[in-house]
Amino acid sequence: MDQTEDSALLRRYVQGQSDDAFATLVARHINLVYSVALRHVGSPENAEEITQAVFIILAKKAVGLRHDKALSSWLFQTTRLTAANFIRSESRRQNREQEAHMQSILDGPEDVVWPKLAPLLDSAVANLREKDRQAILLRFYQGKNLRDVGAALGASEDAAEKRVSRALERLREFFSKRGVDSTAAMISGALSMHCVQTAPAAIAKSAAVAAIAKGGLASGPILTLVKGTLKVMAWTKIKTSIAVGATVLLAAGTTALFVQKATFASIDGTFRSVLFKHRYTQYAQRFEGVWQGDMAIMLNSGGRTWHRRFVVKIVQTGGAYHAIIDEIDLGLKNVL
Repeated sequence: MDQTEDSALLRRYVQGQSDDAFATLVARHINLVYSVALRHVGSPENAEEITQAVFIILAKKAVGLRHDKALSSWLFQTTRLTAANFIRSESRRQNREQEAHMQSILDGPEDVVWPKLAPLLDSAVANLREKDRQAILLRFYQGKNLRDVGAALGASEDAAEKRVSRALERLREFFSKRGVDSTAAMISGALSMHCVQTAPAAIAKSAAVAAIAKGGLASGPILTLVKGTLKVMAWTKIKTSIAVGATVLLAAGTTALFVQKATFASIDGTFRSVLFKHRYTQYAQRFEGVWQGDMAIMLNSGGRTWHRRFVVKIVQTGGAYHAIIDEIDLGLKNVL
């Protein structure tokens, strides 16, 4: 099945530097990535830039990806993240372009619901549980039949049909809460007709070439977009690790850590230096104050670590601790 084939292709690219394997992955998923990007920015030209950026990111992060995970789901999330990063760096004119583009592709009265769904669609899909999201992506974004959807999810065709139906109902509820009245059948029909647009013929080749070169042949704006998205992805992982570390500091008993080591020294004299590694032993003191120090954070199950410097400001309000973090290396300030 496609998921297995994706895993094999990704492994061939990582282990054997197979350009053909990567080009096959790009060709297989180019329409999915391009369509999600196009819905976010409206402009085909900008969607092409985002598409190239996503596959460059895939090439850069391929070594750290788990091969047993659905690549379509990873690409979907990365495309949304890259598109959001693009929109932030551009201007609000993207919304007007998107509206104009979506209006231009309508071709009949049966499509009346699509303009209302389109601006919300990818947020709605992202809001689904992982298995439901994979089912929607496989069924509508990749156009798989229910038998193939079930095989990719390790389920029967009947089970896949039920999962797709439940996911469509959850999408209907999501849209309804935002003022878009429709039925699951209407959503299914709209997705089948409009969910995926065919990417320009030349973009698959150019995206594959730029990605295999790790961005070396890409334009300056695309490289800026890649760098910004990678920074956001890294910060998302760091925030998760910091949350685990903060839980360890405030918990009692013995708890396994993702934070391998953290050394923080008091800036304002309120607390002592703290050193912990691998497992937490009971530690009691007041936590209010300001720390500055270094964390060695395990980024994945392969044991890779990333050293980052932080300033952590902790206050106690109503019996609860609240932390604000400055990430020195990434230049991020006042992250709650």
